[in-house]
Amino acid sequence: MNICCSADYLSNSDKITVLVGLVTIVVLAITAKVLYDTFKEIKASNEKNGAENMIIKHVEFHYRILQGMEVRNSIKNGGISATPPTVKGQESFKAFYEDLEHSYKEETQKNPSKSETAKIIASFQDIYNNSGGNFGHYFKNLYALLRYIHNIKIEGFDKCQYIKLIKAQLSEYELLLLYYDCIWIKGDKQDEDEIEFMELVIQYNILTALNTNRLIHPIFHKGLFPENSEIEVLCK
Repeated sequence: MNICCSADYLSNSDKITVLVGLVTIVVLAITAKVLYDTFKEIKASNEKNGAENMIIKHVEFHYRILQGMEVRNSIKNGGISATPPTVKGQESFKAFYEDLEHSYKEETQKNPSKSETAKIIASFQDIYNNSGGNFGHYFKNLYALLRYIHNIKIEGFDKCQYIKLIKAQLSEYELLLLYYDCIWIKGDKQDEDEIEFMELVIQYNILTALNTNRLIHPIFHKGLFPENSEIEVLCK
């Protein structure tokens, strides 16, 4: 018997039953597809909201670390500082930076033939030995924040939007110290986490607002970092 003609032998009620069955299958398939797509959208939305909330918590914690800083400004060898004896919050980075400037001048006087990079590494190591317990924790948390954003794998998640939020929080002296911190890390290349931190700073263009005119030696230090970097920049 020809299958294509088998429908001729079905009763009207049987035909209706078959038709209803086919329609039911189509409706169920469409419903399943809609439910699956809806589930995917809800899951993606929940993941996105969860990531956003975690970033905000990271940023708030980072801000609390910054506000909790309180350091005594070390005025060495009778030097003059515009920073008060005790500073808090973002002003702490001005004190750290003044210490770095002073250490660099001392290093230049002691070892004038050293390369600029070598002078910076020695100077930064000096202030890190004295004050690293204060600003080291700050930079480690900044690294954790950048790394968290970098590792987000949610489709359509705009990482650069949150990178802009972070960059907007960074003061002039935070950026200046971060710049020299990266030169120090680049010269050391021992700690894998610090190397990744330096690479994330490049990759997400964290130093775009850096005032290069405020570098310790603008002519010689501008362009030392990132120097001939092959790391792809993801955010403008």
